[in-house]
Amino acid sequence: MADMTLLATALTDDALFAAWERVRHNHGGAGIDGVSLEQFGEKLFGRLITLRSEVEQLHYCPEPLLEVSLVKKNGQLRKLAIPTVRDRILQTSVARVLMPSIDSQLESASFGYRQGHSVKMAVAMVTHWRDEGFQWVVDADITAFFDNIDHRLLRDKLGRTVPDHSTFPLIDLWLAAVIQPLSGPPRLLDKGVPQGSPLSPLLANLYLDDFDENIMGHRYRLVRFADDFLILCRERQEAEEALRYTTEVMKSLKLELQPDKTRVTHFDEGFRFLGVEFIRNLLKPVIEGAEPWVIPPGYAGLEAHDRAFARHHFSDKPDQNGVTVSKNTKPDSAPEEGTPFSKRRSVKPVQLESDDDQGWEMVDAPLDPQVRSLVLTGHGMGLYKENDRLIIGHQGDVVETIPFHTLDQIVVQGNHMVSSALLRYAARHEVEVYFCDSGGTCVGALDTFRHNHADLHRAQFLRDEDGAVKLMLARAFVRGKLHNTRVLLRRYNRRRQLDALHQADLQLADLMRRLPTTLTLDQVRGTEGQGAHVFFSAAKQLLPAIWGFSGRQRRPPADPFNLLLSYGYGILFNTVMTLVHRRGLNPYLGALHALRPGHPALVSDLIEEFRAPVVDTVALYALLDGVLKPDDFVMEGGADFPCRMEDSARRKYVALLQGKFRSAILHPRVQQRMDYHRAVQFQVYHYARVMLGDEQVYEPFTLR
Repeated sequence: MADMTLLATALTDDALFAAWERVRHNHGGAGIDGVSLEQFGEKLFGRLITLRSEVEQLHYCPEPLLEVSLVKKNGQLRKLAIPTVRDRILQTSVARVLMPSIDSQLESASFGYRQGHSVKMAVAMVTHWRDEGFQWVVDADITAFFDNIDHRLLRDKLGRTVPDHSTFPLIDLWLAAVIQPLSGPPRLLDKGVPQGSPLSPLLANLYLDDFDENIMGHRYRLVRFADDFLILCRERQEAEEALRYTTEVMKSLKLELQPDKTRVTHFDEGFRFLGVEFIRNLLKPVIEGAEPWVIPPGYAGLEAHDRAFARHHFSDKPDQNGVTVSKNTKPDSAPEEGTPFSKRRSVKPVQLESDDDQGWEMVDAPLDPQVRSLVLTGHGMGLYKENDRLIIGHQGDVVETIPFHTLDQIVVQGNHMVSSALLRYAARHEVEVYFCDSGGTCVGALDTFRHNHADLHRAQFLRDEDGAVKLMLARAFVRGKLHNTRVLLRRYNRRRQLDALHQADLQLADLMRRLPTTLTLDQVRGTEGQGAHVFFSAAKQLLPAIWGFSGRQRRPPADPFNLLLSYGYGILFNTVMTLVHRRGLNPYLGALHALRPGHPALVSDLIEEFRAPVVDTVALYALLDGVLKPDDFVMEGGADFPCRMEDSARRKYVALLQGKFRSAILHPRVQQRMDYHRAVQFQVYHYARVMLGDEQVYEPFTLR
């Protein structure tokens, strides 16, 4: 997949089907050919195959666009040019593959038509700059923006932004569209992009990116949503200069400002922007009852919009208190040497061998922890509550005290005493508590009864009844797992050049090629099982014989590698469960893993794409690079505990996992810097949006 062109990627079965799902979700009408969504869907797969064949054989020609007029609320007409259903599908698929390259180049001042951005965020940014003293405003409007985009300038910008030009011939065809009104002769589109085309919003944003860069290169502050924008300044003279400069920049883009809708104003005078009336320090929706869509709750908390994680890529609504990232508060004192527990700290991530060249960097200053955890290991500790602090004791002595507000989850492994007062406090303050066995497997959790997300649960149940959706989700989870497993094995084989690992890579590639042809959930599960077998067979060749690994054995783990995997998967499970609860999803309704009593199938689903990048990577590193030695493990030979870790080894391994969770990556889909905790959270919130119908296709997390 990594070597495929953008066009080839857009023409895959998964891409075309995802595009169809999005087009269907938008409920558009028929185009000039009269074929409705229902009619197209009757012979869906045959039509998609024909569409791909026409493009590949250079026979594709878009149909004319059907021009319709809508009456706006002000009585004016808005003209839309509607492509046919098949053309909308192809444009949508191309837009989806172009989006990462284009969106990563757009400026932070651009809020419209971008995933993870909203009107509320743009409004919050305006209020932020207002409060920072930028009270003079250039309130501007571009004359017929979509109709006046210059094709040559757009093509030049596209060529500078997207290195892969394979989709450009299709874009040229769509730009040279024929417009067919309901009455009258057709006409050729010689400038502008048609409103109604799935590709137009992306191209429009790209066209105005040079304008954004020019304005943001000065001392002004810009907030833009599509072709509506404000330029905020500290002084009136500065605002007037900004208006003159904007006029010049627009001229270079062959655009004009609309004189009767462009002015210099002040917050004291008031103005309207994106359906919100701004006057002094007040915000009021222009349309009564529109507050949920245009007024940001606790908008002062969005003043860090320019930082990656205040852009709300992770949620369709802010985390509690309107904050996505919270500071880690260190405990009052360090634990005594040899204490059998691990507290999440600012751990410097370890450079792992298998992380070479994966397109993200390890940093000495990790991001603030997204899931702050206390992992209590060993046996015989006591956890108590005193005021708003958690007390850890051992044989009558206080080992450590930790402020409760610095914790998101407590993982109790082994046999310990936990006070009921502590559990009540944790439930009241939304601290997750998990109870695990010594091998790290979660056997229970504290249910706080605080989750009231009936709308999301209802959406999950409805999706659960849709076989096509479940199949799409299951394929995505397995695709992510297979891809990331391939990447992991490839990295380890760069230096070793083992034929067994090379063969495993080919086998995984073949499974990925066959995955889109699976027609049932059982077939998808079979493919996942084959992929796991291929990985563990390769790991057997990779690990020296001293570790005694002969294959995957879960319960009980019979050797150090199996033990590290099971223990690590347990910690990953707890992390995903916390984030699933935080979003309000029902953890028992999954797709890949079958529904059965007491099994959080959704958590198991979401774990799949993170097994290789996090747990498998750390487990292999710990054994192959000598972080853990054979003496760190006790081989008892019993049926219940054939292999266990010494407490010191357990602390080392937990520290490695924590460092890995907090190592910095560049998310391949949104091109945002984050750590693995936030990558997991991104996928959880992405899954929720798919359940609610805000997004049509689940895209797994995949390593570069």
